[in-house]
Amino acid sequence: MGKILLGADRESILHPGLIGLDDVQLDSVDWLVPETDASKARECARKAATEEGRLDEAWIVSSDDVSAINLAAALRADNGTLPVYLVAASPSGSDVSRASQAALTGTLSLPEFCERFHSERRRRSAPKDPTRLEALRLVPPMVPKKDPSAFVLSVMSGSGGVGKSAVAATAAFLCSRRGFKTVVVDCDLQFGDMGHALGKVPSISIDEALEDPSSATSLSAAAQDGVPSLVSAPKRLERSEELCSHLAELLDLLAAEFSLVLVNTGSTWTESHAQLLERSSCAVFMLDQRASSVRSCQHALDLCLRLGIATGSFVYALNRCKRGALFTAMDIANVMHGAQVFELKEGGAEVEELLGAGLAEELASSRNDFRASVSAMLDEVLP
Repeated sequence: MGKILLGADRESILHPGLIGLDDVQLDSVDWLVPETDASKARECARKAATEEGRLDEAWIVSSDDVSAINLAAALRADNGTLPVYLVAASPSGSDVSRASQAALTGTLSLPEFCERFHSERRRRSAPKDPTRLEALRLVPPMVPKKDPSAFVLSVMSGSGGVGKSAVAATAAFLCSRRGFKTVVVDCDLQFGDMGHALGKVPSISIDEALEDPSSATSLSAAAQDGVPSLVSAPKRLERSEELCSHLAELLDLLAAEFSLVLVNTGSTWTESHAQLLERSSCAVFMLDQRASSVRSCQHALDLCLRLGIATGSFVYALNRCKRGALFTAMDIANVMHGAQVFELKEGGAEVEELLGAGLAEELASSRNDFRASVSAMLDEVLP
C-alpha cells in the first residue's frame, strides 16, 4: 500500500484546521506525504512513476509558489498513471472545466476532501482480519478515458412526480437504437426503480461499480446492440449518503466504457446534483402542468446560478401536454428567460402500464404520443 501526496501551502500544513482537518497533526500521519513546494511535489510524483516512491494518489489543495490547478496539471503530466484530485473550498464550473482539460481524476470540495481523508485513515488503521473482506475503498483507481467525449445526459427536476423515470427509461432504449453504447445510471439512490422499468438488461449496482472498477468494463463487454446497460441504485439503501459524494468518479469511470451515459436523478436535491450537472453535456429539467412544479424548477435553476454552475446546457421538458393545459411550452420559455422547452405529449395509461410491467422496450417501440415526443427531443439534444 503506497502513500498519498498532499500538496498544500505551509500555513495549511501547520494549521490543518484551515483545510477542514481539525485536531489532525499532518506530520504524524505516516501514510501522508505533505509538500508545500511545487518542485518537490513534482519530483515526488516523478519518482512514483518509476516505482522509487510509490504513491496511491495525490490531493492538491494549494502550494507556496504556484496555483493548485497548475500544480495538479503538472503532476498529471509528470505521471500519467497517478490519480490526481484538485481540492477547492467549493469547486466552481471553471474549476471542474480546467480540471477536465488537464485530465485530472476529479475535483473535491473541502467537505469531500475531509471525508476522504478520514475514510482513508480508517481504512489504513483497520486491523487485517483474514476471515473478513478488507474495508472497501469506494473510489476507483485512475482509469484512462477511452472516449473523453462521452455524452452525459442527465434528467432532473425540482419536484417529484413529473415523469423523470419514464423519460429516462424510454430515452435509454431510443438512444441505444440510434447506435449509442448507452448506460443508465440510477442516481435516485434511495428509491430508484430503473431496474424494474428497464426489464432484463445487463446491470450492476452503484456500490458494485465503485467497489470494483473492473465491473464497469465487464458491464460494457456484456452490452447488447439496441439495449441499454444499467448501473442501478445501491443494494443497501443505508449506503446512499456514503455513495453520494462519489458519483462524479462513477461518471468518469463509465465515460471510459460507454459513448452515452444517461443519468436519472431523485427529486430531493443534494450535493450530488451539483456534481452531476457539472459533468453533464446536457441536462433536461422536467416539469409538468402544476404551478408548484414550475416554481420548484425555478428554485432549482436559481440554486444552480448561486453555485456558479453554467446553465448553457440546460433544456426543459414540459410533460403531459394536452389541449387546455394550464401552461404551454411558450409560457415556460418566458418564465425560464427564453430557454429551450420541449413539449412531451400525454401518453395515457399505456405509459404507466408498460413501465410498471418492466416493458420500457415495448414503450420505446410503440406509436405512443409520449414516446414520439421523447424521440423528437432526443433529435435536438443528442450529438
